Amino acid sequence: MSNINEVSELRTVKIAQVVRSYVELAGHGSAGGQRSADEVAALFADNAIFESPIGGDVHRGVGAIRSAYHSMWDGREQGVNLVSLNVAGGEAAVHVQVVLSGQRVDVIDVMTFDDDAKIASLRAYFGPSNIVTL
Repeated sequence: MSNINEVSELRTVKIAQVVRSYVELAGHGSAGGQRSADEVAALFADNAIFESPIGGDVHRGVGAIRSAYHSMWDGREQGVNLVSLNVAGGEAAVHVQVVLSGQRVDVIDVMTFDDDAKIASLRAYFGPSNIVTL
């Protein structure tokens, strides 16, 4: 019988793996955007929500989330670098730098996870002050 700390640690490791998969898929060449969008959508729970940026459109459910990623990523090349990742309980705060079209965007993603370590919600925090021309 495992204790609560072992279960918590396993969940933390699984959530960190999901976040790293998300970041890896988010960085792609222009031809890879469609495949990456489909694979990223598979990381979300069926009834998940996605809001990017905060105050923007809220996409509910895997189908809407897949469509949102397609519209953002299809035909666009971008690099994504993981700066920091903090997991606590069933939540993660993630700082990434997205490089595309001669710009770098610093983004803080706040994610919650269900019991299966699927993304239940993802809210992306960034605005004009977080965009730097390279």
